[in-house]
Amino acid sequence: MKVYAVRKGRRTGIFSTWGECKKQVHKYHGAEFKSFPTEQEARAYLQASPSTKPKAAGKPKKKKSAKTADPLYRDYDLTFFVDGSFDQGSWTYSYGMVALNPEGEAVWEDGEAFRHGRFASMWNVAGELEGAIAALQFAKSHGASRVLICHDYEGIGRWANGEWKANKAGTKDYVQFVKEMRESGLDIQFRKVKAHSGVKWNERADLLAKEAIQGSRRW
Repeated sequence: MKVYAVRKGRRTGIFSTWGECKKQVHKYHGAEFKSFPTEQEARAYLQASPSTKPKAAGKPKKKKSAKTADPLYRDYDLTFFVDGSFDQGSWTYSYGMVALNPEGEAVWEDGEAFRHGRFASMWNVAGELEGAIAALQFAKSHGASRVLICHDYEGIGRWANGEWKANKAGTKDYVQFVKEMRESGLDIQFRKVKAHSGVKWNERADLLAKEAIQGSRRW
């Protein structure tokens, strides 16, 4: 069973669920954490010398080795994969989001559920919109200047780029938010990926969204 080791956060140690780990590292500047298949590996990570530990999500910087990375990632400070989920029974939607550095390494992942939220009438799309917003907030707070949002619902990019007209209040709010982010100096690009086609990080974002929905059932 997967465990999570937090080396720098509000509390450090080993946690058995992502929810507990997230409480320690979410919006904690310079947080250092990682998941492991065994507790033994997690303890080794906690005891490792600081000089050998990987950098977590501070201000994203391109490394010299970025030129050998997948072209999808290397031209951006951060690349995000976002996806959404919806539970019709409870009228709850959620997003999953994974952030990758220029080497294609995951530096942050997140998922959150919303019950009767502002985008609820849009079902699964609601979560993906929230995921894109969360990604841009993360990018801005970590000093990124150029980012790529990978999504599987076409409207995420088309609304933001003015290719589709935003008719609903929710999509209008989303378009305005992206506009404000761009006006603040953030270069935002979008790329559609095929849903459920085996794209690793898109599948991970999908799973995070589903886990957030499941966690919300304990509310």
